[in-house]
Amino acid sequence: MDQELNGFRNEVRGWLAANLPQGWRDRMVGADSTTFVAFQREWFATIAAAGYATPHWEKGWTGGGRSLAEQVVIFVEMARADAPRLLLHFISLYHAAMTISHWGTVEQKKQHLPAILQGSVWCQGFSEPNAGSDLASLRTQAVRRGDVYIVNGQKIWSTMGQYADWCLLLVRTSNEGPKQSGITYLLMDMKSKGVTPRPIKQITGDEEFNEVFLENVEVPVENRLGGEGKAGRLLRRPCLPSAG
Repeated sequence: MDQELNGFRNEVRGWLAANLPQGWRDRMVGADSTTFVAFQREWFATIAAAGYATPHWEKGWTGGGRSLAEQVVIFVEMARADAPRLLLHFISLYHAAMTISHWGTVEQKKQHLPAILQGSVWCQGFSEPNAGSDLASLRTQAVRRGDVYIVNGQKIWSTMGQYADWCLLLVRTSNEGPKQSGITYLLMDMKSKGVTPRPIKQITGDEEFNEVFLENVEVPVENRLGGEGKAGRLLRRPCLPSAG
């Protein structure tokens, strides 16, 4: 096993030696958002094609089904080589992909998992101005009208939200019972009418986080994960990366 793992380690090192973007840190110092996003997309495409972005995905996907030891090797060697982090695609690869692969319908998996591998960017719509660490206090409302939910509210600290294609969104669909109940999990298209991300400028000058304003946003019921009011069940049971 150690010999196999060492062989895999040498494979990863060799790939990095041949594919690591030279001088990338110097290029990113003071880079504007357009340059940063273009670089992140280019690096993601390179690493995803090699299978090193998705070792925690299930077997059958490009790079998927790696053992936990192999996953560790990849991350250690990436850090050793000072490879760029996949900041733009982190939520997509881990939070979105693992949640959808575990809880999503067949149609949701077919729609979103291949798209993530092609570069679809996701953000999270969990925290709110008055519901951060106390997530059960969230107030963003979703009212069902036929085949859609009408969503109104505000989210905050949505990492990379201004670049996201989709959002993992928690909404309140009922005020009955304990405040921990009545929360529903939706997959929201960030290009929907009424969605307005607003970057938060940090003291460093970065705009990594966002407020996201939601005004009469229509989200199809088919974009719901799990049952209505059942988000707590999804959040209590972690979606762990595959160990092979």
